[in-house]
Amino acid sequence: MNRSARCYLLTVAVSLSASFVPCAHALTSSDALPSGVRAAAFVYGVAPEVTSAFDANGELESLVSPLNRSVTFEELAEFEPELNRLKNVIDSIYPQNIGNQLLQADLYADAKVHEQRYVPALLWGITDRLSLGTMVPISKRRIEASFDAEVTNQGRKLRELVGQIPALKEAAQQLQNANVNTALFTEKIFAEHGYQTPTNYHKSGLGDVEFETRYLYFRSEMLNMSARANLKFPTGEANADPTNLLDRPFGNGHYALKLGLLQDFRPFGPRWILSSGLFFTHNFEGRERKAVRKSADQLLPDLHDPQQIEMLRKKRGFDLASDVGISRSFFDGVIWIAASYLYTLHAQDRYSGDRSLDYASLSENTRSEEHGVEYSFEVSSIQLFLKEMFPIPGKLVFAWYQPFRGKHAMYTPYGRMDFALLF
Repeated sequence: MNRSARCYLLTVAVSLSASFVPCAHALTSSDALPSGVRAAAFVYGVAPEVTSAFDANGELESLVSPLNRSVTFEELAEFEPELNRLKNVIDSIYPQNIGNQLLQADLYADAKVHEQRYVPALLWGITDRLSLGTMVPISKRRIEASFDAEVTNQGRKLRELVGQIPALKEAAQQLQNANVNTALFTEKIFAEHGYQTPTNYHKSGLGDVEFETRYLYFRSEMLNMSARANLKFPTGEANADPTNLLDRPFGNGHYALKLGLLQDFRPFGPRWILSSGLFFTHNFEGRERKAVRKSADQLLPDLHDPQQIEMLRKKRGFDLASDVGISRSFFDGVIWIAASYLYTLHAQDRYSGDRSLDYASLSENTRSEEHGVEYSFEVSSIQLFLKEMFPIPGKLVFAWYQPFRGKHAMYTPYGRMDFALLF
């Protein structure tokens, strides 16, 4: 199998290094729960169809774009010895590289990711300024994937043209009988190295459970300021199936500490809120089982070699997230509409192991950034409850997140529904 053909698979593996659905959210309120009040919440996030990612230049490309290309006769000749001998015969008679007109394959791959996330949560108001909470994410993922090859074989036509000329007649017959099809490519690109051919699959599982502390350290009619500390536990499955290029774990495999500052500013009275948030996440060292190349000269790890699959030490880069937004209330706080801008940055990951493998290559393209906007619509009964006009205090939020620029990040528009009930 030639170097360029093997490179397709490597590029696909690198381009899919990020998780599919981050389900971040903007316009997080700085408010704290009153003392003794609890909130039961449920967040549902859905990415209806993820098909592309931002590349290093910020351009969108298919998740499996390296596999979508034409393979020339010269490249095909390196797949099969018989084709290579046939190429030599044709080239000796037609030195103008006519082989590309006689035999060519077009590779087509497609992948669509559908993901849903369910996050039940519970928060307690310890004092009027301090709240504690916990969140349990559960994810469900379905991937539709396919790989196919369309082959143009002009062997029959060549036989009609060459007539009874012995050398050409034999070459034409060999060309017509050439066993170039989808099965050949799935064997040479995938199975020969221990990988599965892209196909449909689905999975579900628990993510990393989070515990959070919220503290409202400044409060006035015009300005609220609060701080948050969030500790994430490695409860989710953190190791993907190395044979499945499209598989991604639901957990990160390490502890993470997230610190945030939030501000709500009301310069025009209670109906308008200008909000901002800044979050920094420190990711502690964890472990992850991955396939690793022996050296830079080996384009792909050989999954048939157990020495190239190792439980590595992983130091995930820090995460930085910020958002700014504006919201407006109607009907005395019953309806809120909001819009916000989000920016996220993930620093480069680092891997290390004990087998002198090419660990540095695993860090390539792991630094990512993304810009997006979120729009939300909220219905709240809290003010009506305080006025004894409604029996239950709660709120329901519908939001849509739309990324518009990024680098090495999945292009993941998604919708979100938040439901909270106070008791």
